[in-house]
Amino acid sequence: MNRFPRPLAVLALSATLMAACGGTPAIVTPSVASTQRTGDPLAQLCDVESPASLEGVTADLEQIGTDSDVSDVSEQLATARTNIESADIEEASEPARQAAARAVRDLESVLSDPSAREAVMSSAIDALRALDDEICAG
Repeated sequence: MNRFPRPLAVLALSATLMAACGGTPAIVTPSVASTQRTGDPLAQLCDVESPASLEGVTADLEQIGTDSDVSDVSEQLATARTNIESADIEEASEPARQAAARAVRDLESVLSDPSAREAVMSSAIDALRALDDEICAG
């Protein structure tokens, strides 16, 4: 089966596109707003307006009492954990990411048990704050 080799096809397509666009490739860098619309996990974690941001989740965790309904926080934690695990971060921030993801998983597992969550909540808050300082500062 003769197929056009993939690298040559990509090269031919690139040359065609460059010729059609005037020969100058444009570099496009997305704004924070556009990355949030497309679901960029890092932008969502650092968006202080979002309830699923590191700052938002931390603030909500600090408000939980022993009789609190945790269903909304449960959803926030799940979203934050997914974003933490999939965010494109620098290698130097990886230990903070791993610690935050582990702390959130630990908290999720005991969230419905008021006495157990008290023991885990402060370490989760600390880990989320540390990650926020690592990846959202600046």
